[in-house]
This record gives sequence, structure tokens and C-alpha cells, in this order.
Amino acid sequence: MLKKKPTYKELEEQIKELKSDDKLKKSEDRINMLLKASDDMITIHKTNGRYIYYNGPTRYAIALKDIVGKKPKDLFDQDTSKVLLDGFRKVVKTGESETIEVLLDWLGEKKWFSEYMYPIKNDTGKVVEIVKVCRDIDKRKIAELEIENQNKLKDKKATELVLSEKRLNEAQATAKIGSWELDLLTFNIYWSPEQYRIFEMENTPAEKLYKTYRNKINRSEKTELDRLVRLAIKTGNSYEFEHRILCNDGSTKYILGIGKPSFDANGKAVSINGTVQDITQSKTIKKELDHQNKKLDQLNNALNQAQKLSNIGSWQWNMTTDKAEWSDEMYNIYGVSKEHFYPSNENVTKTVVPQDLHKVEKGISALLIDKIFIPFEFRIKRPCGEIRTLYIMALEKNSQDSIFGVTKDITEQKHAEDKNRRIEEDFKELFDNAAISIWNEDFTLVYKHLDELRKLEISNIKIYLEQNPEIVFSLLSKVKVTNVNKATLKLFKAKNNQDFLNNIQLTFGDGAEKVFINLIEAIWNNEKTFTSEVNYKTLEGDEFAALFSIPIPQKEGNQKTVPISIQSIQNIKDAKLAKKESLKKLNEAQKLAHIGSWLYNLSTQNIEWSNETFHIWGFDPKKNPPELEELINLIHPEDQELFISAVSEAISLKKPYDLEHRICLQNGTQKTIRSVGQTILDENNKILRLAGTTQDITLKKLLEEEKYNTKLKLQNISNELIQAQKLAKVGSWLYNLSTQEKEWSEEMYHIWGFDITKPIPEFDTALSLIHTDDLELYKEAVNKAVNLGVPYDIEFRIILSNNEQKTVKSICQPVFDNNNKVTSLSGANQDITAQKLFEEAQSKHQRLKAIGEMSSSIAHDFNNSLQQMMGNLEVVKIQNELSTSSLDRLNTIGTIITDVASRVKALQKFGDTENINKNAKLFDLNILIEESLKESNPLWKNTLDSKFLKIDITTDFGNIPKINCNKGEIKSVIFNLIKNSIEAMPKGGVLNIKTGLNATGVFATFTDTGIGMDTETRLKVFQPFFSTKGFKLGRGLGMSGAYGIIKKHRGDIVVKSSKINKGTCIEIIFPRGV
Repeated sequence: MLKKKPTYKELEEQIKELKSDDKLKKSEDRINMLLKASDDMITIHKTNGRYIYYNGPTRYAIALKDIVGKKPKDLFDQDTSKVLLDGFRKVVKTGESETIEVLLDWLGEKKWFSEYMYPIKNDTGKVVEIVKVCRDIDKRKIAELEIENQNKLKDKKATELVLSEKRLNEAQATAKIGSWELDLLTFNIYWSPEQYRIFEMENTPAEKLYKTYRNKINRSEKTELDRLVRLAIKTGNSYEFEHRILCNDGSTKYILGIGKPSFDANGKAVSINGTVQDITQSKTIKKELDHQNKKLDQLNNALNQAQKLSNIGSWQWNMTTDKAEWSDEMYNIYGVSKEHFYPSNENVTKTVVPQDLHKVEKGISALLIDKIFIPFEFRIKRPCGEIRTLYIMALEKNSQDSIFGVTKDITEQKHAEDKNRRIEEDFKELFDNAAISIWNEDFTLVYKHLDELRKLEISNIKIYLEQNPEIVFSLLSKVKVTNVNKATLKLFKAKNNQDFLNNIQLTFGDGAEKVFINLIEAIWNNEKTFTSEVNYKTLEGDEFAALFSIPIPQKEGNQKTVPISIQSIQNIKDAKLAKKESLKKLNEAQKLAHIGSWLYNLSTQNIEWSNETFHIWGFDPKKNPPELEELINLIHPEDQELFISAVSEAISLKKPYDLEHRICLQNGTQKTIRSVGQTILDENNKILRLAGTTQDITLKKLLEEEKYNTKLKLQNISNELIQAQKLAKVGSWLYNLSTQEKEWSEEMYHIWGFDITKPIPEFDTALSLIHTDDLELYKEAVNKAVNLGVPYDIEFRIILSNNEQKTVKSICQPVFDNNNKVTSLSGANQDITAQKLFEEAQSKHQRLKAIGEMSSSIAHDFNNSLQQMMGNLEVVKIQNELSTSSLDRLNTIGTIITDVASRVKALQKFGDTENINKNAKLFDLNILIEESLKESNPLWKNTLDSKFLKIDITTDFGNIPKINCNKGEIKSVIFNLIKNSIEAMPKGGVLNIKTGLNATGVFATFTDTGIGMDTETRLKVFQPFFSTKGFKLGRGLGMSGAYGIIKKHRGDIVVKSSKINKGTCIEIIFPRGV
């Protein structure tokens, strides 16, 4: 019977007893000590550990002779021996007893022993021997180790439990998550510390927890929470509910509660466990984020609107990933949408006008390489064809791989600049050719001086200037005359412009200073025009009176160029007799300038017109001027309100006017008129009359419009010519022999394979592309054209940089001067490569047709002979005396004749163009290929196997419709293609046959990994009698026959690709419906 295992307490008591027994008392009587220890193993050792006595034969099955004389190392392993020897040394050294515990391998069993070592000393106190008592303590040691391990495990679990609970509380406090448990049987509630903090109920007694907690929940959400709890208990599922609670300070917290019921073995709910989390902060953050996102959206919308209004777009481009981001206005500028256009580098580059690509590349290179930004403009072409001018106004590298830029659409600005330039040119033309004297003056410094005077708060500038003449001369010196017209030089009798400008101070007569003061007053009072009579002198000293008129600049930009008109009225003042002549000259001048003058007396209602005014308005100069109402009726209805308003303000506000409007004459003519008017006042500052000019600017407007339309028309013609040359593949060129200047159309670049954005290539560069066999012909033709003036019309071949070969037709016509010397060459180049290929195809077709007709005739003769042979064979077979073997041979001969007859029949069909309609049925091309593979297998497999070579044939059949064809003919084509592919792989390889359906029709491709074909072989592969195998292996009719059969089926057979030692791919195609 097994002993009952001692309890832990009993085991501890036994260990205590064992420990007390182990404490041996020292005694001087060694014999008594040994006797008391007689149950143990007792040994006596020399100081070096050697055994000299052993008392254990009774208890331990080991003989004395096996112990005495040996050392511990002879009986134990190295580690145990070292422990014992170390103990012996310590006893010898200290003279004191020593106890050690060791785990010994004693007689094949591992056991714990207590080794008690006691020193034996001589009379001098030196240790001479050592007594060792060895006691079996294995049970005690095992019990001690078990207790130690259990205590360690208990301590570890207790520590982990404390740490776990601490960490849980810390984690819950950090995450603001509390845990709870509700006992459904006792309704006892457990809350974690964080749960108390979340609900602010740290001091709430346990019995009031549930009621207090319920009171904190928002009333509208309490019912829903109760429903979820009941549903969870009923279904066993967990629930999750977000609700609000009322805090002690009156604020609201948002709580996320999760709960799950637990059930006993009978399926009865016994408790609910769960967690609550304070999500108030996350709710607040989310609300703030939503608010920030809304503000960001508003800012983004405002930015997009601002960009739209200013035609400015922003963009960012990663040069490594080619990823780009555009603002909305960038898409508007480029005339594209986000859905249909991605702004990659390639896509954006395609929109740039080719001539402007270098501007973009230069701008980006300056940023990336030189690290400087220089604004630049370039043109793009929108998908609708519209050309827009863009301006990169900002560009910066915001990271190692990324560029940020700002682009402005300046198309309208450019149009305005062009319009202004045209206006300036027209003005210059009118300025130079005007009949009256016109000066261009710079008033910039005058206005600056007046700005300084305004700071003095001068009440009356005229009086101030009269009292301070030095100011007048200072202002006068600041007026800079920059240019005068031809009429001025004539009026003032100056040799040239410089002569006039150098002596301009000599031209002012008496009273000029007063007129200048009046002018300054008009400028000071912000009047729009100033007109006055002024006395001048010619450079020869002749005095004359003139009418001085100036439009006063209203904007700072107009101060630099102010036109002054000076009209001499000296003849009128000299004598009434010369009045008529003077008026005549004035009218002529006005007629040349299309400018008429007029006066209107407000008190008398009297109107005075110059002759040109009558002409402009379409009235007879011999009659009186019309009434104002009649004039207004002639003004275009859309411009009447503008004119009436200007005249009314001139009369009521003394406000001058300068406007353009249209008039419709009684004969139906429409004119555009520039009307300028101002008031003339008396000494009391009352209006006496209105004076002004009327200018017919119809021609100017028409010229502007015509100029624009002509430019537009020329642009359209140029575009149409470029398109026409592109379609016809014809490029034009010019070469000036004296200046060496060259001109090429766009198509010339395309034909010769040069970059259109680069300069026209040199003559030697073009020569290097001409085929060596045609070079001499080209040089000779050019030399004759240059030196002898002989035109040429030649054809030659060129080889482009990508090895593409073209055939070019070149026509040249020399241009001669009056001395019949060649001055330039003009001509055209046409790419006729496609035309040449078509002619070759036509020639090939004619040859095939002739061969077909010849083969049909030969086949007919063969067929007759075979019929005679077959008839004679049948006669021989009916003889009775023939043996069985002879009949077999005769049948074999018959089979051969039949096979030959079928081949002859196929040869006949080669020449029959209508054969496609005979015996044609619907067949599955995939099945025809499989049958051909099976039937052709014996022709090549055995031979290759005998050479230990292998050809793998793979098929990739698509889902294709049946084709209407002659089965035998199509199979012969397939057979020839398989045979040619096998023969092209003498060392083995792979043949892949693929079928499918594309836009062209049903196709089949035969792709091998054989020796391939060179260019010459590819061009001749379908010609009759062409073979690369020699006369013994082929006649050159297989591929030409295949070509003929496919063509009769209205299909096509082409060499899709072929490279030397890379293999060949041949494709046959049958149109849909065949």
C-alpha cells in the first residue's frame, strides 16, 4: 500500500527535524561521534582527499577495496569532485568543520547528500586527516525545493495580481474607460475606480450606486438603454449604446457603454459585465475638426473663386513619381476637366505649342540647375483647337522632388497689347501725315511740380503764378517736347526734327507766358481739354497766330505722351480778304485728316460748320447746317443716349467731352465718328458757345478690322496649307543661294525625320540620310539646278535615324534674276513610300494571276493523262488471273493516282478566281488547325526524334465564329505554314498557334522560334518560285499558293514580325462575314 503523501505542513515539520538532526555537535571523542552516525556512510580522507577508510558495505552495495586508496575524481564526475575537494581544502585551511550539499550520481541514481567534514589534528594543531559523514537527504531536499518553488510561484502570482490590477486601473484612467459588473441574482454592483470618476460618484455608497447612476442619464435615452439591456439578456448578444449624463457642475458628458450578459449552465442570465468610456473629448475634437474642415472648405472655395476671377491657377508636380495636383482654375485655363485629363508631364507637354517647348524646358532648368526663377510665357493648344498664351509668374522647388508653380492666362492681355500696338502704329501714321502741326509733349515733371504746389493749399493758382513768374518759367522748363510731325516742320520752317527741338524756345511769341498760365490753371482744375490762341514765330522769325489745343491727361499713364495740335490762323487775322483762302486751306487740311470743326452759339442758336464737317455728316456745304434734333436722328440709335448725355453735361456742367459714335447717313452709309467738344466762356465764366471737332475714323476702324481679318485669314490659310501638305505627305522648301537662307514647311521635317522645334538641318546632314545607291543621282540633279538652272523631278530613297526607309519624290524649280542667273531654288518633296508599295503589290498580283492561268492549263493536261491511266488500271484489275498481292499493288497505284489528281485539281483552282464560291461551307478554323496538326505530325516528328530534337507546339484558340471557305484549300495553307515553321527550326524550338477575333476579322497567328528572315526575304516570301531551301527541298510555290488561296477568300496573309535567330510570326486574317 502506498504511503499517504504528506501535507505541506507535515513536510515542513519533517524538514525542520531533518535540519535539527543535521546539526551535529562537535566532540573530542571521535569514536562516539562515528558510532552515533553509524547509519550514515563514514569515510576518512587524507588532506588531499584520498580515501583511507570506508564503513558502508552493509548499507551501500560497494566493497571497501573499491573505495580505499582512490580520490573523489576516480569515483565522481568532474563537477562533484571539484566541490568535495574545495570542501577538503577549506577544512584544512581553516581547521573548522564544513557541511556541503551535493547531488551525486550514486550507483546509477541521482540523489542529494549532506557531506559533513570534520578535521583531525595532531598535537601541533595541524590538520592531518578529515572525517566525512555522508547522509542521504534526498527526500528532505526534494521537499525543500518543492516548497521553495511553490512559495516563489505564490509570490510571483501575488505580485502579478497587484501589478495587473494597478496597470488596469492606470490604463482605465488613461483611456477614460471604466469597468463594471451587475449580479442579476443579488443585484450587487461592482465598479472600477475609473467608473466612479467618470460618473463623479466617488463617495456614493454601493447601495445607492444604481439609482444615482440612473438619475444622471438623459431621460430621453434611458428608455432606449433599458430596451437594449433587456434585448441583450434575451438574445445573449452584447450591446453598445452612446448616451449623455448630467455632471455635478451642470455640464454634459458623452458616454459610450458596452455590456454583455453571462449565463449559468441552465442558460439563465446571472450577470452583466461591461465597460463605459468617457468620449466627451473625442466628441469635442470631432466637432472642432468638422468646424475646421468647414472653414478650410470655405477658404478653398474662396481661393478657387479668386483664381477664377484673376485667371490664375496653381499647381504642384512631383518629378520622381510624375504625380501632379492642379487647382480648379488650372483645368479651366487648359480647357479640360478633371474627369478626362490627368496633368502628367507627358499630357501637359502635349498641349504646349511645339515652338514654345524650349521656353518651358529652359524655365524649369533655370530653377533646377541655376536655382533661379525667371518668369516666362508660352502657348498651349486646348482640345477645342484654341490657342492660349500662359505666363508662369511663380515657380519654386518646395522639396527635393517637387515643384510648385503659379500660372496665369494672359491671352486677353496679349490681345489687348496687340490692339494697343496697332493703335499706336495707326496713331503714328496719322501723326506723321496729319495736315496740322502736332507736338508730342512729356508733362510728367510738370504734374510732379504741381503736386508739390498743391501741398501749399493755393486758393487761386492763376494769381499765384502771375505773382511768381519764376514758378512759371520753372514749370515751362519741365515741359519736354519729344516729337513733332512733318506739318510742324513746314509750319515753323525747320530743316528737321532736331533743328526744331534745338530752337524751340525761339518759336514762342508775345503773350505765350499768359497762355501757359491759363493752361496750368486748366490742368490744376482737372479740366479735360484746353484750347487757346497763341502767337508763334517761325525759325526764320516770321510771326503768326495759331489755335493751340491740348487734351489734358486724366491718368498718370497719359502724362508722358500728350498730343498738342497747333493750327495756324495767321491768314485769318491778316486780312478778311484772305479769309476764304485760309478757310479753303483749313478745309483741305481737315479733309485730308478727315477732321471737321464746328461752333455752336448758345444764345443765338447759330451753328458754324467747316466744309469737312458737312462732308462727314453728309450735308451740302452750300446750305445751312442742320438743326441739333436732325443731327441726333442721324446718330445710331444705340449711341444716341451717349451723345446727348455728353452734350448736356458740356452745357450744364461746362464739361468737355471726347467720344466715338456711329452715324447713319440718308444714303444708307454708316460712319464711325470721333466727336470732341468743349465750352468757351466769357469774362464772367458764363458759356458763350461750344466748340469742337468731328473726325471721320471709319477708314481707321475698317483698316483695323481688315488688318485683323487679314491676319486671321493668313493664319487660317497657313494652317490649311500645313494640313493639306500633311495629308498629301508633301513638304515645300525654299533656298536662297546668295543669303544661304532656307525655309522648310512642317511636313518637310516629318518626311526627313527631323525635330520641328530645331533649326533646319544643314545640306550635308540631309545628304547623309540618302541611300548610297541614290546619292550620285541626287547630287548631280542639285548641281545642274544650281549651276545651269535645270529643273529636276527625281525619286530617291532615304534612311532615317530609326532605320526606317522611305522613297521620296523631289521636284525643284530654279528662280532667275533679270540677268538670267539662278538666285534661289524652290521645290517640294513627297513621301511616295506607300505608293511604291502599292505598285509592287499590283505587280505581284499580276504575276500571280499569270501563274494561276498557266497552272490551270498545265493541270488540265495532267488531268487528262491521269484519267487515261486510271481507266487502263481498272481494265487490268478485272483480269481473273491476277494474284492478291498484284491487286494490292494495283490498288496502291490507284490511290496514288487519286492523290495526284486531287493535287492537280488544287493546281487548277489556283488559277480559278471564282473557285471561292464552289464547294465553300462554314468551317471552324480551330478544328481545321487541329486536323492539320494531326495529319502533318508524321512528316516531321520521327525525323526529329531520331536526331534527339524536340519541337513543342502550343495552341491558344479563341472563341471565334465559323468561316465560309473551301476546307481543302485552307488546310493546305495551314499545312504549308506549319511545315515552313518546322523547317525554320532545324535544332528544335517552339511553335505557338493562336486564334481570335479583332476589329479586322477572324485571325490566326503562327509564331516560331526559328532562324527568322532578313528584309529581302520578307519582301519576297509570297512571290512564286522564291525559295531559301534550294531546288532539292522546294520549288517556292508553297507560300505563294497560300497567298493566292487567302486572297481568293478575301483575306490577308502578312509577316507580322521576323528577326534573324529570333523567329517569325505570320498572320492570316478572314474578314467578318466570310
